[in-house]
Amino acid sequence: MVTITLLSDFGLTDPYVAEMKGVILSTNPDLRIVDVSHGIERHNIAMGSFMLETALPYFPQGSIHVAVV
Repeated sequence: MVTITLLSDFGLTDPYVAEMKGVILSTNPDLRIVDVSHGIERHNIAMGSFMLETALPYFPQGSIHVAVV
């Protein structure tokens, strides 16, 4: 099973995270989606980079990492 991680500055008060997951799952419903964080400060690329770099070692090789900041 392929793992896809998501990290964004979207927050959780609107439907954007769910929409992104819906699009991903519509391509392959057998994917595993893991949320790293959606609480990155808006447009704070350094914060997003740090969070992603911190989380990466804990995921299996071949995982797909999607970051939107």
